[in-house]
Amino acid sequence: MQDWMQPPSPERVPTNCPPGLEHLAVMPEIFIHQKISWVEICCDWEANQQYEILHPETNKRLYKVVEDTSCCTRAWCAESRPLEMSILDYTEKEVLHISRPFHCASGTGCPPCMDEMVISTPDGKLLGSVKQQFAWLIPRHHVLDASGDVVFRIEGPCWYCRCCSEVPFKIYARGESQEVGIIAKRWTGTAKECCTDVDNFRIAFPNNLDVRLKALLLGACFSIDLLFFENRG
Repeated sequence: MQDWMQPPSPERVPTNCPPGLEHLAVMPEIFIHQKISWVEICCDWEANQQYEILHPETNKRLYKVVEDTSCCTRAWCAESRPLEMSILDYTEKEVLHISRPFHCASGTGCPPCMDEMVISTPDGKLLGSVKQQFAWLIPRHHVLDASGDVVFRIEGPCWYCRCCSEVPFKIYARGESQEVGIIAKRWTGTAKECCTDVDNFRIAFPNNLDVRLKALLLGACFSIDLLFFENRG
């Protein structure tokens, strides 16, 4: 576990925290680092995405994220592809599962084509979902709990410059106009931005947020990456 963060002490972890999500439960902010795929760089061939979820101060790993999508699906559907993603702890045990159902052209066109991420526990218990909303100018997602009720909305900028700055997607509680958190695409450097579609993100969670809702915002981050930053370099 040299590069991994040590598990938090039990007294810091809420008593109802699902197994394996102890790190997520106690972190007010996390960094997400997408790993470089040399297959994509050298062969211009879409590869399964891999990410590391990092402690924002030490950069030690909290979790890793791996995509499991067939080669043909990646080639034909590119960033619009349906996919399965597993969030793993340091023992390679799955602690969260994210599914992206197929939509005819995720993120474009009419409302039935809007993107969706479904987040569940490894045993299949639904935690909630993230659904892109149809909007003319401002990118918008709704975060829904297991009952289908909207708990957050996420709004991105109508225009942004990727150069040397963060691209903010602000988190708002349902019915509120005051920002309570943020998912921000971070600048990765000129070489990576120009030559790859590798992206880094920062998630600042709302205060005292339940770990299950943090898991939903994690799913929202991957939806934003696929819709707005994958293959956009």
